[in-house]
Amino acid sequence: MMNRLIADGWFRRVCPGAFAVAGRTPSRWEDAVAVGLLAGPGAVLSHGTAAAIHGLPGLIAPKLPELTVASPRHPRPPGAVVHRVDHIDPCDIQTRQGLQVTTPARTVVDLARRLDAPLMARILDEGSIARLWTSEEVMACAERVGTKGRRGSVALRALLAERGNEPPADDLLELRMIRVLAPFAPFETQYQLVLDGELLILDIAWPQWRVGAEVDGWWVRSRSRTKFDRSLSRANLLIAHHWRIAHLTSTMDDSTVLRDVGRLLPPLVSSRR
Repeated sequence: MMNRLIADGWFRRVCPGAFAVAGRTPSRWEDAVAVGLLAGPGAVLSHGTAAAIHGLPGLIAPKLPELTVASPRHPRPPGAVVHRVDHIDPCDIQTRQGLQVTTPARTVVDLARRLDAPLMARILDEGSIARLWTSEEVMACAERVGTKGRRGSVALRALLAERGNEPPADDLLELRMIRVLAPFAPFETQYQLVLDGELLILDIAWPQWRVGAEVDGWWVRSRSRTKFDRSLSRANLLIAHHWRIAHLTSTMDDSTVLRDVGRLLPPLVSSRR
C-alpha cells in the first residue's frame, strides 16, 4: 500500500520505515525527527545532532543523526548512530518540537572526547554568553554522567575550573575584559543604577568607589546616530553624579586595559596588577 502511495506521489521515503508527505520542502531536521520517532520512547537525540539543534558554534551536524538510549532498550533505527548508556538523568533531557534532546550542558559533556581544547573553550564561552548554561551546570552534569577517566574529561574539567567564578558576560569582548580585570576583583557586571530617574547599566562596576568600565564596540555607535547621542548623554549623566568611567575597546592590549582602569581605582586595588 505504501509503495503505491509513494509511486503515486503522495509520500516520499525519508529513511526505511519513515515517510513524509510529498510536495513539502524537505526539512534539514527530518532525518533526525524520523529516527527519533522510529527509536521510540526513551531515545534522546544527542551528541552532534543535539549540538546542531542547540546551535553550538564551530560544529557541523553529522551525516547520520545521533541518539542516546538508556538500558535495557536496544532500538536500532536505520540511518542513525546509537549511543547506549546505563541511565540518562531526566534533568539532562529537553523536549524540542515533540522530540527528546539532550540539554546543551549534557551535549557539551557528551562531545568533550571529540573536541580539542581551543574549540571546547570557545563553545563553553559562547554558550555561557548565550545563557545556554553556566560553568556550574556543566560541571554538575559531568559529575552526574561520571566522566572521570574519559577522553576529554581532564581538559573539560580544567576549562570549567578556570571559568567557575566568572560573572556572566554579554559578548566575547566583554568576557575578555572581565578576565583581564580579574586582578581588580571583586566587581559587578551589568550593574544597574538610577540617576535622575533614569536607569543605567554599566558593563563592569566598582560601585563603592563610583568607578565603572564600559566595553565599547565602535561599529554599533558608528551606525546609529541615536545610540551615539544616547551614549554621550549617558556619559554626561555619570560625570554629573561623580562616576568615573574607563572606556575599553577591542584594540586595547591587556596592559592598557589594566592601566586605564587601575588609575581610577584606589591605590590599594590598582596595585594588584
